[in-house]
Amino acid sequence: MVGVMLTGVMLTGVVLTGVLTAGPSAAQASARACPPGQITGSAATPTGAGYWLADSGGDVFSFGDARFAGSVGGKPQSKPLSKPVVAIVPTRSGSGYWEVAADGAVFAFGDAVAPAGNRLPGTKLKAPIVGAARIGANGLELAAADGAVFPLGGAPAYGSMGGKPLSKPITSISTTPAGDGYWLAGTGGGVFAFGGSAFLGNALTSLSCAAPAPTASGSVIVQYATNIMKGQPEPGWSGGPVPYSWGGGHGGTPGPSAGTCAKDSGYSGPKPCQASSTVGVDCSGFVRWVYSLAYGSDVLGGGNTDSELSMMTKVSTPQPGDLAFFGRHDAHGYHTHHVGIYLGNDNMTDAYQTGTYIEIDTVSKASDLIGYWRFGN
Repeated sequence: MVGVMLTGVMLTGVVLTGVLTAGPSAAQASARACPPGQITGSAATPTGAGYWLADSGGDVFSFGDARFAGSVGGKPQSKPLSKPVVAIVPTRSGSGYWEVAADGAVFAFGDAVAPAGNRLPGTKLKAPIVGAARIGANGLELAAADGAVFPLGGAPAYGSMGGKPLSKPITSISTTPAGDGYWLAGTGGGVFAFGGSAFLGNALTSLSCAAPAPTASGSVIVQYATNIMKGQPEPGWSGGPVPYSWGGGHGGTPGPSAGTCAKDSGYSGPKPCQASSTVGVDCSGFVRWVYSLAYGSDVLGGGNTDSELSMMTKVSTPQPGDLAFFGRHDAHGYHTHHVGIYLGNDNMTDAYQTGTYIEIDTVSKASDLIGYWRFGN
């Protein structure tokens, strides 16, 4: 019996890496002899009865009802492949696919349509392309390790993490079935949702691998928040009022940092943007900083408000130290845009907006409160 065996397999987002061992009739492959190079991409057929594997040299291996339509590795090139192939993306019909290289080069096979005007291979990217996904009939969304997203072939742009501080690099991108959004996933387990995609959680707080959560009382959380608001020195800050900075507080360690003015960062404050030259925190960066001081570790990580909410438990009766989240809730989940630390009596301390400092505001200052959440409960 001829079979296929994948040994030492590790799933990372949509990337399947491992060592391929196959009988002689198990797979159709490009001309280069087996064994393959490092497997860097995988994709399933529309029926789910087959799949393709792509290696870094551009060879493609087809299994089940997946049809081999060609490959970079087996296709004569006018010049060698500049960067390794990092992803393979099937067409809607399953009769073709795209191979995507780390420099943004896209190679179309079968009924795949090569994206017109792709200038990425000649562009000096800040970080390599690490993943790709189809959106619509012929659109492609390419994701770079720094969180930038490059739409090709008429694909829409829903935003990215490009220009924003990341605690860990991005490793993959996945699109919604409706084509109205996508998710970016980081190597540290972080997930970032854009467009119509809903944030549904992440692996930052997986109970199967996380140590028992540290504890902190609400009074300690409030005390640290109050100290910062009063300009007292804390780790990472020498003292003085802490300004609001869009994207600030999301560096590798908690505390104030320069923000971002990147076009795709979502900044909508006063122009010209001063965030990239302002060391401070935004609302989620402030909460992250306070909680890291109170708990003694970076318990919330460097994510946005949706990421922070996903780590907590909603409560009906808030206590000082809980978090007040603002945004909306629909069938797809919570979509938040602001968070503050509840002090009691309808008050919270927060980083509210550009041009302000850490301050006390009433919870009712914003009209879209969706509730209160507590960490470690």
